[in-house]
This record gives sequence, C-alpha cells and structure tokens, in this order.
Amino acid sequence: MIPQLVCQPTSILVLPLILITSSHHPKSRIREYKAFQGASTVVSGPQNSAQSQIELGNKLARAGRWREAIDAYNRAIVLDPDAAGAHGNLGYALCMEGRLEEAIVLFRRAISLEPGSAVFRYNLGNLYLRLNRPSESIEPLEQAVKLEPEFFQAYNDLGNAYAALRRFAEAITALKKAVRIHPDSALAYHNLGVAYFDAGRFKEAAESLQIAVGLDRGCATAYADLGRAYLNLGEYKQAERVLEYAVRLAPGDARTQYHLGVVYVVQKEKDKFWRQHAIVSKLHSNLADQLLSAFYYSRLLILAGKD
Repeated sequence: MIPQLVCQPTSILVLPLILITSSHHPKSRIREYKAFQGASTVVSGPQNSAQSQIELGNKLARAGRWREAIDAYNRAIVLDPDAAGAHGNLGYALCMEGRLEEAIVLFRRAISLEPGSAVFRYNLGNLYLRLNRPSESIEPLEQAVKLEPEFFQAYNDLGNAYAALRRFAEAITALKKAVRIHPDSALAYHNLGVAYFDAGRFKEAAESLQIAVGLDRGCATAYADLGRAYLNLGEYKQAERVLEYAVRLAPGDARTQYHLGVVYVVQKEKDKFWRQHAIVSKLHSNLADQLLSAFYYSRLLILAGKD
C-alpha cells in the first residue's frame, strides 16, 4: 500500500466562440449560423448599409484584422443601432483583442435585440466559462440548448460549467447529450470522461476516455487522463502502458510524468522509478519531492510488513 495520491485530470476543454456570418438571422435556427472557420468573405450591398459593414467586419475578422473589424462593426451599429448581428460580432472581435468585459456587454445587448438567438447566448456562456465564471455561464447556456435542442457546442460547455461547480450528475447528462449529437467528437468524450472522473466514477471515465483516444490518437491530455483513470482503478499495467504513450506525445508535461512515476512506485519498479524521478526533477521540483516521498513511504510499508 502507498498513501492516497491525488490523480486529478486535466482542465476542461472549451470550444471556440461562434461568429455570425449569414445575411439573414431567423430566430432559433442554428443551421443558419456558420462557424467562423467557414465564414464567407464576400462583401455585398451598398457600402453605407449596416449589413455591408457587418460583412466587411466578417471579412476582416477572417483575416485576423481584429481592430479594423471592430471599426466596421461599430460603423454598422451607428447605421443601425438595433442590428443584433453587429453587436454580437463586435463582442466576438473584442474577445479576440482581449477586451472581455466589453464583449460581455455587447453579447448581452445582442441577446436583448434578438432574444431568440441561441448563438448569442452560447457566446456569452462560453465567454463566462473562459473567464472561470461557471456560475454565470449556466443561465445563457441552458437557454441556448432550450432554443436549439441539438446545439452540440452549448451542451459541451454547459456540461463543463456544471462540472466546474461540482454538479456532476447534471454535467454528465449534458455531456452525454453532446456525444449523442456529435458521436465522433473526441473533445466531448474527453470532457465526459473528466466529469465521470471527478464524480469518482473511474470505470465510466475510462470507458469514455478510451473512446476519446480512439477518435484522436494524438491527444496527449486524453491519454494522460485515461492513464489516471486506470491508476485509480488499480489497473496498473494498463496505466503504465497508456501513460508511457502520453509522455511520448508530450514529454514536457510534468503532471503526466509524475503519474507515470506513481505507477512505477505501486508496481515496485525501482529502476524505472529512479529514471522517472530524474525526469520529473527537471520539470517540476515540488512534484519530484512528492514522488520521492511516495517512494520512501512505500518502502517503509514494505519494511513494516504492511505491503
């Protein structure tokens, strides 16, 4: 036996904000909205119209010219103070410039102008989650999924918000809906696995994380979390195999290197432990000290005949 070791998974994974690029915004129709990555760059209509300025802003945003995009969206608002898309996209651009509190105001204004928009509510909830304000993200994200019951991104972030507040049953319910909507999303399965892990349901965590790594074999954090789940299940050989692969993907991850060292401790692999301790020492001195303490504690238990 060794002392209980904290084997926490990585932080939650949050999806990007959404930039509205459609010329028409029928309420509660998420398919009319396109993700920023697929945005059109065509500018049409009179150059002094609000819509043309929104489209120009979208073109500039796609090019990463955020300050110019902000100017275009502001011009659109001057031309049409009730243009919800201009307010929402201005909030998006402000986020990209790090002006997050201003973005919150713009997203709220966009919601007031178009209360049926699931995307505006998602963006507000997403931003609160990025700001580590999960309690404030819940309401807009809950409203987003009520407006659009198949809104994958909103369910993913809602699950993460619940998990951050330790409302694990609700987190798992939301994330299970996310993977139902998007069954090929490694990110959603990863987040579901983390929620199960934090709820102490390590077997289900391992099952979800196995799917995640099957969908994305290059995701070091998913492999690391799967290894930690195996470690908590007492499946040490599995944990060793998975964590060794994780550190090959991300050799500079001190926490994963540490947990691989823990596996070597519990399996009494002395030579591997000392090699691993040297690696951890170069990355994180405090974790190296904790690992060494665990090793010596395990040796004391063996000498005392308790292991």
